Amino acid sequence: MKYSTCGVLSYETVMQDLRDNLNTRFAAILPYGERMAVTKDEGVVVGWCGLKLGEALGAKAPEVTYSILPPHRGHGYATECAMAMRNHAFRELGACQLIALIHPENSPSIRVARRIGLRCVGEPETSHLYSMTRAMFVEATAGTT
Repeated sequence: MKYSTCGVLSYETVMQDLRDNLNTRFAAILPYGERMAVTKDEGVVVGWCGLKLGEALGAKAPEVTYSILPPHRGHGYATECAMAMRNHAFRELGACQLIALIHPENSPSIRVARRIGLRCVGEPETSHLYSMTRAMFVEATAGTT
């Protein structure tokens, strides 16, 4: 977790946090919060994803967040998780905008943001702001369910 605000955590620490807390500690603020990311076939925990209420450039909007554990990176899990959160934000929550704040050197997360349709719209402080509006979402998902 090179770009994490809490520093590098061991695999064991992350797994313990996932097992003990992740699906329960944010129950009070759902539909926001974090969810475990597990494989469909075997139910293996590969990381987490979620939405939090973000604020950037003076506007509040759902912010997509995710982290995939190192052994599972490079298999499309981050993109799949981020896309699910994007769809949830627009389809279920009725969001007008979705954002992601990404460190400018975090190339993998920048690629994920672009794959799900977010575009760089600003550079507040140390992170770049990526955003997608409802109109962009509707255009990008036209003809899909």
